[in-house]
Amino acid sequence: MLVEGILFGLAIYGFVTLWIQLLKKVAWWYNHSNTEMHIMILLHDAESYIEHLYRSLVTMSRATGRPLVLTFVDCGSQDDTLRMLRLLTKKDDHVVILEINQLEQPCADYLGKQDSTIMIDLRLSMR
Repeated sequence: MLVEGILFGLAIYGFVTLWIQLLKKVAWWYNHSNTEMHIMILLHDAESYIEHLYRSLVTMSRATGRPLVLTFVDCGSQDDTLRMLRLLTKKDDHVVILEINQLEQPCADYLGKQDSTIMIDLRLSMR
Protein backbone atom coordinates (compact mmCIF):
# COMPACT_ATOMS: atom_id res chain seq x y z
CA MET A 1 0.00 0.00 0.00
CA LEU A 2 2.85 2.41 0.84
CA VAL A 3 4.68 1.57 -2.40
CA GLU A 4 1.52 2.12 -4.44
CA GLY A 5 1.00 5.50 -2.76
CA ILE A 6 4.59 6.55 -3.53
CA LEU A 7 4.26 5.42 -7.14
CA PHE A 8 0.95 7.25 -7.48
CA GLY A 9 2.53 10.40 -6.02
CA LEU A 10 5.47 10.18 -8.45
CA ALA A 11 3.08 9.67 -11.37
CA ILE A 12 1.08 12.74 -10.36
CA TYR A 13 4.31 14.74 -9.93
CA GLY A 14 5.52 13.69 -13.41
CA PHE A 15 2.16 14.49 -14.99
CA VAL A 16 2.03 17.96 -13.40
CA THR A 17 5.66 18.65 -14.37
CA LEU A 18 4.93 17.65 -17.95
CA TRP A 19 1.91 19.98 -18.13
CA ILE A 20 3.89 22.87 -16.65
CA GLN A 21 6.64 22.44 -19.26
CA LEU A 22 4.08 22.18 -22.04
CA LEU A 23 2.34 25.36 -20.87
CA LYS A 24 5.69 27.17 -20.76
CA LYS A 25 6.36 26.20 -24.38
CA VAL A 26 2.91 27.35 -25.48
CA ALA A 27 3.32 30.65 -23.61
CA TRP A 28 6.76 31.20 -25.18
CA TRP A 29 5.39 30.50 -28.67
CA TYR A 30 2.41 32.79 -28.12
CA ASN A 31 4.59 35.65 -26.86
CA HIS A 32 7.05 35.34 -29.74
CA SER A 33 4.55 34.73 -32.51
CA ASN A 34 3.31 38.34 -32.40
CA THR A 35 6.71 40.03 -32.37
CA GLU A 36 7.53 42.07 -35.43
CA MET A 37 9.97 40.58 -37.91
CA HIS A 38 12.32 43.10 -39.52
CA ILE A 39 13.97 42.15 -42.80
CA MET A 40 16.52 44.39 -44.51
CA ILE A 41 17.20 43.76 -48.20
CA LEU A 42 20.27 45.24 -49.90
CA LEU A 43 19.62 45.86 -53.61
CA HIS A 44 21.52 46.93 -56.68
CA ASP A 45 19.87 46.58 -60.10
CA ALA A 46 17.48 43.93 -58.80
CA GLU A 47 14.20 44.93 -60.42
CA SER A 48 13.54 41.39 -61.64
CA TYR A 49 13.66 39.96 -58.09
CA ILE A 50 11.73 42.54 -56.05
CA GLU A 51 8.14 41.52 -56.73
CA HIS A 52 8.74 37.80 -56.20
CA LEU A 53 10.72 38.41 -53.02
CA TYR A 54 8.07 40.78 -51.67
CA ARG A 55 5.23 38.34 -52.33
CA SER A 56 7.16 35.44 -50.80
CA LEU A 57 7.94 37.37 -47.62
CA VAL A 58 4.36 38.65 -47.23
CA THR A 59 3.02 35.11 -47.72
CA MET A 60 5.43 33.83 -45.05
CA SER A 61 4.34 36.63 -42.71
CA ARG A 62 0.67 35.76 -43.14
CA ALA A 63 1.33 32.02 -42.70
CA THR A 64 3.24 32.53 -39.44
CA GLY A 65 1.03 35.33 -38.16
CA ARG A 66 4.04 37.55 -37.49
CA PRO A 67 3.92 41.22 -38.55
CA LEU A 68 6.60 42.14 -41.07
CA VAL A 69 8.61 45.30 -41.74
CA LEU A 70 10.67 45.33 -44.93
CA THR A 71 13.50 47.81 -45.37
CA PHE A 72 14.83 47.92 -48.91
CA VAL A 73 18.26 49.54 -49.18
CA ASP A 74 18.96 50.60 -52.76
CA CYS A 75 22.69 50.86 -53.42
CA GLY A 76 22.73 53.09 -56.49
CA SER A 77 20.64 51.02 -58.92
CA GLN A 78 20.66 52.06 -62.58
CA ASP A 79 17.51 50.14 -63.57
CA ASP A 80 13.88 50.52 -62.40
CA THR A 81 14.51 49.15 -58.91
CA LEU A 82 13.59 52.42 -57.18
CA ARG A 83 10.44 52.87 -59.24
CA MET A 84 9.27 49.37 -58.28
CA LEU A 85 10.09 50.00 -54.62
CA ARG A 86 8.10 53.23 -54.64
CA LEU A 87 5.10 51.32 -56.00
CA LEU A 88 5.42 48.87 -53.10
CA THR A 89 5.47 51.69 -50.53
CA LYS A 90 2.22 53.03 -51.96
CA LYS A 91 0.53 49.68 -51.50
CA ASP A 92 2.11 48.58 -48.18
CA ASP A 93 2.86 50.81 -45.17
CA HIS A 94 5.32 48.24 -43.83
CA VAL A 95 7.79 48.84 -46.66
CA VAL A 96 10.61 51.35 -46.12
CA ILE A 97 13.11 52.51 -48.76
CA LEU A 98 16.62 53.79 -48.09
CA GLU A 99 18.59 55.16 -51.03
CA ILE A 100 22.37 55.12 -50.92
CA ASN A 101 24.53 56.52 -53.68
CA GLN A 102 27.49 54.20 -54.21
CA LEU A 103 29.77 57.15 -54.95
CA GLU A 104 28.99 58.93 -51.69
CA GLN A 105 29.17 56.07 -49.23
CA PRO A 106 29.53 52.31 -49.31
CA CYS A 107 26.36 50.26 -49.07
CA ALA A 108 27.62 47.32 -47.04
CA ASP A 109 26.26 47.15 -43.50
CA TYR A 110 24.68 50.59 -43.81
CA LEU A 111 22.48 50.38 -40.73
CA GLY A 112 24.73 48.18 -38.65
CA LYS A 113 23.82 44.77 -37.41
CA GLN A 114 20.84 44.25 -35.16
CA ASP A 115 19.99 40.95 -33.51
CA SER A 116 16.38 41.07 -34.63
CA THR A 117 17.07 42.00 -38.26
CA ILE A 118 17.37 39.47 -41.07
CA MET A 119 19.67 40.68 -43.86
CA ILE A 120 19.19 39.61 -47.49
CA ASP A 121 21.81 40.73 -50.01
CA LEU A 122 20.59 40.99 -53.62
CA ARG A 123 23.38 43.23 -54.92
CA LEU A 124 23.97 40.97 -57.92
CA SER A 125 25.66 43.23 -60.44
CA MET A 126 28.13 44.92 -58.07
CA ARG A 127 30.75 42.19 -58.47
